[in-house]
Amino acid sequence: IGVGREIRYPFSYTYRDYLIRALNEDRPYDRFIIEQLAADRLQARGELKDERNLAAMGFLTVGRRFINREQEIIDDRIDVVTRGLLGLTVSCARCHDHKYDPISMKDYYGLYGVFASSDEPDDHQLPVIGQPPASKAYEAYKTELAKREKAMFDYLRATRVKAMAEARSRTTLYLYELVRHDGRFKASRGPLPGEQPTKVRRRVGEQWHAWMHRWARRHHEVASIWHWYAGLNHQRFVTEAAQLSQQLDEEEKRRGELNPIVKAAFKASPPKSMKDVADTLGKLFEQTAAEFEAERKKNAKLPALPDPSREAIRRVLYDRDGPVFITEDVAQIPRFIFRNERNHYRNLEKKVDQHRVSSPAAPPRAMVMRDKTNLYEPVIFLRGNIGRRGPRVPRRFPQLLSFIDDKHYRTSGRLELAQAIATNKNPLTARVFVNRVWLHHFGQPLVATPSDFGARSNEPVQRNLLDHLAHAFMQDGWSIKRLHKRIMMSNTWQQVSLHRSEAAGVDAENQLIWR
Repeated sequence: IGVGREIRYPFSYTYRDYLIRALNEDRPYDRFIIEQLAADRLQARGELKDERNLAAMGFLTVGRRFINREQEIIDDRIDVVTRGLLGLTVSCARCHDHKYDPISMKDYYGLYGVFASSDEPDDHQLPVIGQPPASKAYEAYKTELAKREKAMFDYLRATRVKAMAEARSRTTLYLYELVRHDGRFKASRGPLPGEQPTKVRRRVGEQWHAWMHRWARRHHEVASIWHWYAGLNHQRFVTEAAQLSQQLDEEEKRRGELNPIVKAAFKASPPKSMKDVADTLGKLFEQTAAEFEAERKKNAKLPALPDPSREAIRRVLYDRDGPVFITEDVAQIPRFIFRNERNHYRNLEKKVDQHRVSSPAAPPRAMVMRDKTNLYEPVIFLRGNIGRRGPRVPRRFPQLLSFIDDKHYRTSGRLELAQAIATNKNPLTARVFVNRVWLHHFGQPLVATPSDFGARSNEPVQRNLLDHLAHAFMQDGWSIKRLHKRIMMSNTWQQVSLHRSEAAGVDAENQLIWR
């Protein structure tokens, strides 16, 4: 779950309530499956009339968790869906093609892409699926929740402002990091002068890298000087940098005009290494930011510096598309903060979660999944190793069930997956479910391995009975109550359970169902 997080599922009871309601209402089993895998997609299409049915997705979300191991969570979901609903051990194809059944690694990672294209909202973002009646208890709950959430969000927003101010004052360190991680400057690598690497926020460093890379082939009056020096031969850097510093006027005519303050600084002090470039440029940024903050203390509404050259430098550190800007999205801010800050945030978040867990007045929420904005395009992980990426595959349903087109899903594919499982064209789904119901009525199943209908399972003695019940189940509109009634009204169920020696001598395991 994560260090400092609430380890309980605050709203798991809504899935329990959904199950009870669906079974009591005799929800058709095909619809029951689709809601559990893709109720959010049904809602998006206007096909979910009762918002309480969003809780059906607890089938996927009220499950096992592995700390920082998304791959294991997805594998568990694949296993639950395929063994539970289809009687197929698809997870066996995670590291190699299935040894016994016609299921390939392409099939496994096609399903992996379906589940990797979805994520779970944080608890406070889960959809409310029912409003409690107005009461003093509910009003007290809302007041306390608002108080705890305010403390959490206020801390995040304050930490965001602090982090951006700190990053502006430490620009030199971030430019040092660019040098340290650039393979062209091996001679410049080494410890950061005067500061520990932990003082650098990794995500801000990544933004600096992306921002510099953006201007690698386009001219920028402040950033381009970096690339001019970075393009020199690092073995002859001192000589070539001295020549470049003397010829900046000529270079401007050929490449584009530089910021006058930046040009003057490099003319006055030719760099002897890329660390010197970082040092000179970083100090200009830091001095400009300090100057702007000093002016803002006098005039809080000051929009810009009056000197155009200084203002151009300032904008790099203050613009929304600059390398230092941290998103205002509170869900993303924790990615930018240090561990001690994150631990404090987690403690505040835990207090919010605990209130939702412990308060009997909390409104019910559905533990849903949702499609990611950027859908995951799956590749095969060679031998199941996430670090060894093989060929790309489409998100898809296992090709063993060949009635499904091998198509690339436009959304995550959870709805298409659910529809491929819950259809009359796929009698395997009905067979697996009928077998499980039979097991609970008779104490032993028709297929001895309810979660594995593959080649390694024994063929059922009563195969015709299994097919008859599966066909009747689908013809009855996938009605679970009719299935129970069909079994319990049969002569087979209504037999006595007394032992008969002559029958036991022929069929000791009762596979012919003589009692």
